[in-house]
Amino acid sequence: MDGFQVRRQSALTSLIVLLSVGLVACGTSSDPGTEDSPTTVAESDSTMAGDTATTVGESASTEVPQEMRDIQVQLPNSNPSGSVVSFYIAQDQGYYEENGLSVELVYGAGSGAAVQQLASGNVPIASLSPTSIYLAAQEGSDLVGIYNHFPENRFGVAVPVDSPVQSIEDLEGKAIGISDPGGGEVPTVNAALALAGLEPGVDVEVIPVGEGASAVLAVENGDVDALGVSKPDVLVLELAGLETRMITQDVISKFPGDSLTVTSGTLESEQDMLARLVRGTIQGQIWSQANPEATHAILKEKYAPEQLAEDEFGIPFVEASLSDTATPDGLEPNEHGKFIFENWQNEIDLNVEVDVLEAPIDADTILTNDVVEAAWEMGIDIEAIQESAASYSG
Repeated sequence: MDGFQVRRQSALTSLIVLLSVGLVACGTSSDPGTEDSPTTVAESDSTMAGDTATTVGESASTEVPQEMRDIQVQLPNSNPSGSVVSFYIAQDQGYYEENGLSVELVYGAGSGAAVQQLASGNVPIASLSPTSIYLAAQEGSDLVGIYNHFPENRFGVAVPVDSPVQSIEDLEGKAIGISDPGGGEVPTVNAALALAGLEPGVDVEVIPVGEGASAVLAVENGDVDALGVSKPDVLVLELAGLETRMITQDVISKFPGDSLTVTSGTLESEQDMLARLVRGTIQGQIWSQANPEATHAILKEKYAPEQLAEDEFGIPFVEASLSDTATPDGLEPNEHGKFIFENWQNEIDLNVEVDVLEAPIDADTILTNDVVEAAWEMGIDIEAIQESAASYSG
């Protein structure tokens, strides 16, 4: 048992080191004019389609402020990606503008970089992975999740379909590839290894191999035996010639995914703005779910043209991304975005069990559904948004 505890503590150290590398890799300035600033995408000038579209979701309880608020939201992606569809559609279809917001989407180098940006006050809102929130809480931060835009775990561990590896335990003495040390899949990879009693860097070598073709090459060359992946990554690998199957443990597959996160100070002082931001994002989520083809076309033309250039890949990639934002079992459509506290607590408890976290954390101290509830109370007309999406003609 003592040996097991030592191995788990080493796993914690490895995880913190991996996240720290991600922090260092990202510049601390959000000023687009500075050398270290993240890449940003400009606000789209597109408007809602149709005469009725500009009033979609409005109710008597919602009055658009006379002056637009400029808001930055940091995403985990290092570049524009079709994986964050709700934010792009909310921006493109005018839902943020309807809510009195001019939203700039800022790109970083994973959740680790986003934690640093939040902590330093460079951005007021960021999308963080659950593990990043847990580790930040463990270090005494005051971060609070406000909107669960990826309600279920998007990441896992995959092996070639014909690999003799059948479980995470079978990776002992082998190597697993990750995109980079700050990649969103890293916490899931570490949790899966820890649950199997394996220590990264000792029992299993963890190697940054990039994404897409470079990851396939690493497998084909025998450099790695498995890959940490997201659901859309599986499509990329398949199109690059590598068919895979997942070996992630079921309990980890049911963990929650990324959420919009703020400091407690921002939560206290900006309740109205945050509710409007979440309302606009939910409206974008509803629209994108209602018309996947139009969503793909918009993202391909305006946001991620290089990534989505080939329809053979782009269409299924966007469809996979849409499945990541779908309202999960246990929530009604008008509860989209809420946290299912039980799922978060289960992940926290497992992380404590395998010593990724030093002590238990109550999920209700780092999450709140107040902002999502306020967004829905402002009025979101699901049917009208769906009709707007269905009638969209470009």
